[in-house]
Amino acid sequence: MEDDGLGSPTPFGAGFASLPLRHRYPITFPVAPCPIRHFPHVRGGAGTIGTPAGPTRPTEVSASEAPDVVVDAIARVRAKLPPGGAPHAMAGVCPAARSLAVAALAAGGTPVAVVVPTERDAEELVAGLELLAPDLAAAALPAEAVEAYLGRTPPLGATAATAGALGGLASGAVRVVVIPARVLPYPLPPPAALAARAPLVAAGERLDPGEFARALASVGYRRVEVVEEAGDFALRGQVVDVATPERFVRLVLDVDTVEAVHEFDPATQRSGAALAEVAIPPLRLFAAGDGARDALASRLDQEGCSAAAAAAHAGVEPALWEGFLGWTEAHVHGWELAPRLVVCEADAVRAEVERLFQALGRARDTAGRDGAALPPPEVWLAGVERCLDALAGADRIEALAIEDGTPWVRVATAPTPNLASRPQALAEELRVGIAERRSQVLVAASHGEAQRLTHLLTEAELPVRQGWPLDTIIGVVGGRLERGFAFPDAGLVVWGRADLTTLPAPARQRRSLARVLAEMRDLTVGDFVVHADHGIGRFTGFRTLALESEEHECVELEYAGGGKLLVPLERADVLEKYAGAEGAPPKLDRLGGTSWARAKSRVKRALKDMAEELLKVQATRELAVGFSFSKDSPWQRQFEEAFEYEPTADQSQAIAEAKRDMESPRPMDRLVVGDVGYGKTEVAMRAAFKAVMDGKQVAVLAPTTILAEQHVRTFARRFAGFPVEIRWLSRFVPAPEQKKVAAGIAEGTVDIAIGTHRLLAKDVRFRDLGLLIVDEEQRFGVAQKERLKALKASVDVLAMSATPIPRTLNLGLLGLRDVSVIETPPRDRLAVQTHVLPFRREAVREAITTELARGGQVFFVHNRVASIAAMAALVREVAPEARVVMAHGQMDERQLEKAMDAFLGGEADVLVATAIIENGLDIPNANTLIVNRADRFGLAQLYQLRGRVGRSDRLAFTYLLVPPERSLTKEARARLAAILEFADLGAGFRIAARDLEIRGAGNLLGAEQHGHLRAVGYETYCHLLEEAVRELRGEAAPAPPTAVELRLGLDLRLPERYVGEETLRLAVYRRIAGARTDEELAGLRQEFTERFGAAPAQLDNLLLHQRVRRRAEGLGMTRIKRGPLAWELTFDPAHPAAHPAAMALLAAAPDAVLTPAGVLRLPLAERDPARAAAALVALLPAAE
Repeated sequence: MEDDGLGSPTPFGAGFASLPLRHRYPITFPVAPCPIRHFPHVRGGAGTIGTPAGPTRPTEVSASEAPDVVVDAIARVRAKLPPGGAPHAMAGVCPAARSLAVAALAAGGTPVAVVVPTERDAEELVAGLELLAPDLAAAALPAEAVEAYLGRTPPLGATAATAGALGGLASGAVRVVVIPARVLPYPLPPPAALAARAPLVAAGERLDPGEFARALASVGYRRVEVVEEAGDFALRGQVVDVATPERFVRLVLDVDTVEAVHEFDPATQRSGAALAEVAIPPLRLFAAGDGARDALASRLDQEGCSAAAAAAHAGVEPALWEGFLGWTEAHVHGWELAPRLVVCEADAVRAEVERLFQALGRARDTAGRDGAALPPPEVWLAGVERCLDALAGADRIEALAIEDGTPWVRVATAPTPNLASRPQALAEELRVGIAERRSQVLVAASHGEAQRLTHLLTEAELPVRQGWPLDTIIGVVGGRLERGFAFPDAGLVVWGRADLTTLPAPARQRRSLARVLAEMRDLTVGDFVVHADHGIGRFTGFRTLALESEEHECVELEYAGGGKLLVPLERADVLEKYAGAEGAPPKLDRLGGTSWARAKSRVKRALKDMAEELLKVQATRELAVGFSFSKDSPWQRQFEEAFEYEPTADQSQAIAEAKRDMESPRPMDRLVVGDVGYGKTEVAMRAAFKAVMDGKQVAVLAPTTILAEQHVRTFARRFAGFPVEIRWLSRFVPAPEQKKVAAGIAEGTVDIAIGTHRLLAKDVRFRDLGLLIVDEEQRFGVAQKERLKALKASVDVLAMSATPIPRTLNLGLLGLRDVSVIETPPRDRLAVQTHVLPFRREAVREAITTELARGGQVFFVHNRVASIAAMAALVREVAPEARVVMAHGQMDERQLEKAMDAFLGGEADVLVATAIIENGLDIPNANTLIVNRADRFGLAQLYQLRGRVGRSDRLAFTYLLVPPERSLTKEARARLAAILEFADLGAGFRIAARDLEIRGAGNLLGAEQHGHLRAVGYETYCHLLEEAVRELRGEAAPAPPTAVELRLGLDLRLPERYVGEETLRLAVYRRIAGARTDEELAGLRQEFTERFGAAPAQLDNLLLHQRVRRRAEGLGMTRIKRGPLAWELTFDPAHPAAHPAAMALLAAAPDAVLTPAGVLRLPLAERDPARAAAALVALLPAAE
């Protein structure tokens, strides 16, 4: 296929009819936007489109270089205003054009507060000002930052955004603050006072660590042992780690002076670039020190709110009282934030404030029924009339002029039509605009969108450039404005991105999730632990053991029959936390018994059989000759440049691996693993494009209609404008259409066929299949898997799975099947707030109406098909304003498709469904999940269900509804307690991913292997698999290390003041015990020094102890003991290195003596135990 110089396409519809495309695909169902919204901190001058990944970069112009036509438009509006300082009233201003009116009013340099009806209005106004008046730095106040009565603390992102906006007002960095109506009644901190609570910490300054920790806690930071996400702080001796909303910061102290300030990486916990100073912004709008809490407690007590008062006084359960702190502290209201006040749509603002008070009244009643009495809103909030009186003297901006005697200034603007799915109509509109010499601007949210749009307009023979328009040349600029407007007086037309595309706005840059000291940190008393030699026992706690003048911190394990085992923590590498499957606990082994050895032997035999089968499959594929795909074409690069997001490192790696496989003659068999929304489909689409460019056909297979349909939508958007024929096939496609699609597949006119198992039917024969993409292969039936095996014989196969596959199992399967793991989540994903509640109609109503108030959608999971219709009826009854649809696996497929289309398209607010939503759905606008009878779900299933929400940068909520606690089983209570512990992304991901990995292993390996895994635990299973593969390949297995008993006379107990938390201390011991080389140990010392402060002698002793152990293991020693005058070194006579090592040591140390019993005595060179051990280490390498 020749390159004809096409640029990258745009997702604005399936393509213009006039485009010279080889094929067009009949995608006719509607696609509605699922907007991802966020509140900026302080934004100004945004709008530069990001740099493309390709070698060339088109001209880009940022919004800060707005042309004369925009300046002229603002000046025309300003010229209409009468002179003098009286409040102005403008009419004819459509919502998208409010930024023009506000820019005209703010021309004098005075800060402006703008009141708008809703949060979405606030976001749009900020986006409009960023685009059209970037010198007016604007910020919005999210309502979530101030809301009370909802039984939760304000989300971190919202309070940080509010603090940033108010601080910006105080410093002059913010010129326009935008206030949704719901914020008006609430007290806000005076901007100057808030700015004073954001300390600036610099190297060389004095800092009391205890006082600093109290100050951080009072402004909303959470004290933790390991800082992993924004809002955390940790104090460890002379090191303070703080995660602000912007960066992770480490302060290194010298007693009470800041010695250094560094950034650090939460994934590795290692220090990075040095900083001169850092600001620590408050995360609470009002400080919660002792005095503030006492004053609030007193006021709450007066109102009869004794539980909330007691909680405030004690500083516990902040969800009960934190939202009320502004009641007793010095405060202002939104209308007092700036000298100039503007209100948009006053009647809508009044209605929103009235709705707020109604909602707060219901929420207060609900809280009261739960036993938490809270003050009436009218007692402490500004009432409706007070809010409206405060707005009476404001400038007004309205869409319609009401003839009430107001001297209206008329500004004739009109909204642009939504032409996202009507590309021909858009082209005609733009042509008319050119004929009338309008300046036409199209807004794109990313470089990829701009590339696609520019390409399609060029193909439609419309003059277009990236940047602001020149004369009649259409301009494409970067921005977030969703809806557009026309201002005929100035000849200006701005098309918002939602007028042009149905794609959600790109999320911001991504970063890796912190995964720190994962394995043993989460150990709690009662957990099962696997000892490498003694098998499965129960952890009963930590003990201190004194042995020959040495103190050892130990883990105590209990075995069957009551046997106890103490394992010194310096040997923590022989322990692992047991990870098996949910349900029945594992059987404890008996100390000194044979059950553990028998279980390992049985599992290893089964693993050998499985590995042998996998190796045979691999050998067959190695011998097969497949198609070698060409290197990337120019079109491939253009297709990839049009991607709206910045690929993550994991994604880029997976893409490179897939391309390398495709370009080799050996047929590809690669599995791409990653959660929904992590970017697997983009990897698949790039591979599919590569195959089509070489004239090959692609089959995309999904196990369910829902998943298949989601792929059709995604492929249709992504391939828009390229000459690629995409068709889809499933049972409910009409029979005549199925025949046409099957014929097109056989003739080769269909390039990409997407479908369910219908694609595997005998009447579907590909003319030249080159790539098979299989989504969630483990969910297909046996017969379908057999047909897949036949298809896979000689074509390239790319499988995708959202079920986590164990990372260490990947090592075992390395070479058996190629695996790419994408584990980088979206950067702005917030921890999902999780609540366990008894089932009540009021709770259901509150959860749904709260989500609907912010424009979101709700999943309601009811996992009983027999009663799901009744539950859907109940949801409609308690939330009559919500549009409710229902979905379950036993529905007619057409009905299921219709329901899912409605929810995906934003035409339904609540989806009442069974657990079929557990996998595959990616709906960023759905951020509330309600799970009925959560006690009936497994832990992994609850975690995966909860993963359906929180897929954007908006705070998400999960409500687990259960019957009264007395009817819950012990296991159900434990599962619900665990899921609550997983509220933070860091710890939650660690524990739950572990559980999911076990589930993934079962899915990958089958039920029989799952049973073996349960018998020995996850880690041991993986070790045995690696051994089995190595043996079958004829590779020599490394000799097991000799167990060495060390009596060095060293103090090995880490001080609690150095690492306070026991399980974190265990993780440190385990890291040291697992180190193999001196280089690793030196790296650990540096890491621990950075994280915990100056190394105590005990840490150096531990590192020295490990250096001795590793050398002794390699030299065949079984015991090293420090006597009063000499070292006693005992060798294993059967070890091949033992005799040469003993001879070398005798030669190196003339005073050494070898006893008849085989013990080598080396005179002590030093009396001090640490120096003596260091001298021994220096001597031992001579024997290596």
